[in-house]
Amino acid sequence: MKLTYKEVSCSNAMNVLNEGLKAIDSEDYTFDLSEVQKIDSAAIAVAVRWKQEAEKKKASIKFINVPENLNKLSDLYNVTDLLTS
Repeated sequence: MKLTYKEVSCSNAMNVLNEGLKAIDSEDYTFDLSEVQKIDSAAIAVAVRWKQEAEKKKASIKFINVPENLNKLSDLYNVTDLLTS
């Protein structure tokens, strides 16, 4: 799924989450984040939830074109493996 949001933050996290859950339901486990320019900690929570839902289906999430600021946040929250595994 190519995420079309320019921002993932508290203000739109539920919409982003739900779009990703629909993608997972249709067995799309690759998330292209190339359009995302601005994030906050809500993006980490969304990614964690996506990963949990995929694991319930015995699948793995793959993130591509991860913005550097999301990598920095994942390091800060000690969930770096979330974006690389």
